[in-house]
Amino acid sequence: MLQLVIQNRPHTVQHRVSPKKKRLAKAPPAKQTGMNFTQIQAGDYSNIAGQWQLSSRQAKGREMTIDNAKPLAITNNQLTSDSITLSKAGLKDNVGLHPVNFKTVNGSLAVLLADSVATNWSVTFYPVGTSTEYGLEAVNTTNSKNVIVIWTSNMSLTDVYVQS
Repeated sequence: MLQLVIQNRPHTVQHRVSPKKKRLAKAPPAKQTGMNFTQIQAGDYSNIAGQWQLSSRQAKGREMTIDNAKPLAITNNQLTSDSITLSKAGLKDNVGLHPVNFKTVNGSLAVLLADSVATNWSVTFYPVGTSTEYGLEAVNTTNSKNVIVIWTSNMSLTDVYVQS
């Protein structure tokens, strides 16, 4: 508490400050608004860990109905969908574990398979403030949420997940 006392005498001004402690209310933790690409490339998903909801599913460019879709689960050390698991070791599908490469494009991070396989996969991370081609924002082209897109060459299936 600040207390100011002014005595109005000729040439005399006096200030006093009382030494009481201020109590600050604890602020809620800041919501994660971005994606740390360096951590993601190292297999550390802690800055995006949590539940992600399936926003849209497309196959061969056509919108599909989403029935009983499992959310994307992200822990500190892996990302798991109903078809793949991405970790520091690489991308694992029903065929096995594949090494990956990383590529940044227009503020997004793409995870691509490093080997040649019959069924290809990619996982792309779009932080808040970037744009996707999947029409998440009806009015604005800039994403207001973090987005992860998982694509496979099997019927060109694309799953678009939004952070909850």
